[in-house]
Amino acid sequence: MKIKQQKQIKAFLEKEFGKTKGNSLLEKQKQILGILIENIKNKSKKQKKTLVQAILPGIALYKALVQESIPEEEAYACMQKYMFGTDRLIFITRGFVQQLSQLLGFLP
Repeated sequence: MKIKQQKQIKAFLEKEFGKTKGNSLLEKQKQILGILIENIKNKSKKQKKTLVQAILPGIALYKALVQESIPEEEAYACMQKYMFGTDRLIFITRGFVQQLSQLLGFLP
């Protein structure tokens, strides 16, 4: 299944981090995304499609940023910029991605 969001993530990472680091982060994100997709259990076909197309790519992006030694505050700011753009003043509370992951059953 082709994940439409990956093209947007690639463009965002290249713009934010440059081509070399952006592509490195994208590869890490793809690796993490693959693991998250493999761990989907007990979901309907429609739920799985929603997870794969809309939710998991963002979670994988956040995890890739953190694993690449980007400070947590910077990773949250980067996710906010990716998800909402720079024109909106929407604050993502600390732990949002972790809470979402727990809700979906990916973290203990």
